[in-house]
Amino acid sequence: QIWDKPLIKSSLKILVNKGINLSELKVFMENTRGYENRISIFFKDKVGKVFVLNPQRVKGFKKALFEDNKNDIIDAKVLAQMIILPNIQNSHNAEQTLEMRNLKALVGQRDFLIGEQTRVVLRYQRIKKTLVTEAHIRTMLLNQMRTELKNCKEHVKKINKMIIDYISQTE
Repeated sequence: QIWDKPLIKSSLKILVNKGINLSELKVFMENTRGYENRISIFFKDKVGKVFVLNPQRVKGFKKALFEDNKNDIIDAKVLAQMIILPNIQNSHNAEQTLEMRNLKALVGQRDFLIGEQTRVVLRYQRIKKTLVTEAHIRTMLLNQMRTELKNCKEHVKKINKMIIDYISQTE
């Protein structure tokens, strides 16, 4: 969903006007590889607790409810059913630091890039073995693949440095 700070602020104001104590309010959302960070930071200072749930656990819970359809309304209902269970709240208490969530997102991006790097290497090897009649086409493809591989390696190197920086900041 689109992050709409004014809409969320006005919604919180409506809740306050209805007599709801925001310090008792709990906000639940799925981890979206970093997109949830701004929203969770916004809510952290305004409500009682903020929980960021692992989407795979939500999916498993949804499957246990025999709910196969996917849309925002169904997802919200599943989250609502999931969070009323005290053991779910305890196991998903996402007072997890922003740094930790960022670190997990970086590791996920690094894993993706390493997979992409492997795919590029395999394509490169296939093209090298292929008999391309036009030598200049083969050379162009191989150069393209080398560039792609180089970019992947540079991104992995940057992410590795970011991961190391995050770890050393939290020690």
